[in-house]
Amino acid sequence: MKVFSFTHTGNRDVNQDYVTSKILDENSAVFVLADGMGGYSSGEIAAKVVADAITEYTDQHLNEVAPAKVLKQAISYANDELYVKRLALGYKEMGCVIVCLLIVNDKAYIAWLGDSRIYVFRNGTLLFQSEDHSLINELKSSRTLKPQDFERLSAIVTKCVMGTEELDQVDVYELTTEQGDTFFLCSDGIHKEMIVEKLIRLNEEELQNHLEIFSSSFDDNATLLKVTL
Repeated sequence: MKVFSFTHTGNRDVNQDYVTSKILDENSAVFVLADGMGGYSSGEIAAKVVADAITEYTDQHLNEVAPAKVLKQAISYANDELYVKRLALGYKEMGCVIVCLLIVNDKAYIAWLGDSRIYVFRNGTLLFQSEDHSLINELKSSRTLKPQDFERLSAIVTKCVMGTEELDQVDVYELTTEQGDTFFLCSDGIHKEMIVEKLIRLNEEELQNHLEIFSSSFDDNATLLKVTL
């Protein structure tokens, strides 16, 4: 596996995006991108607590249950860890959105909550893209949206990790992988500003240069994790 990671604060004062990954054994690895929620307390802390907890739990329990189940359990564990951290810090609300990728042998297990995304490419062609858990997406099916609606509602997510007693339902998407498959995990600071499908054409040096040139002008933190099998 080849892993490329990039993050930038954009025009924000603090980078509330956080990425972590771990090789679990010769054929298994876990990758997590978390984006702290603006408007709540210490989003950068929430993102780190949740992402590290998911990685830690998956590492410790992968061989105990099926991979899809361990990923769900890991996210639930991370929610509990954020609950403890929130109480310790005395905050009323903390939260983050997440996207997770677990590779086990020739299978990929994908889970997400919120509007951070994962794109899967095979032979340069988009194979899968996660659908945002966002108010915009929910409203699209019920009424016609005006341009001002997109601007006003674009940042509102309907699922996230907030360290509360009840966690939003987590679905796990499973696919059989092939050699050369490429996964892009990215925060909304990337996919709202860039056409991710075009990034697959760039090698890592070109991708690094491209992201460095443009991300400094972005309104939001911008983070991308590229995993190639």
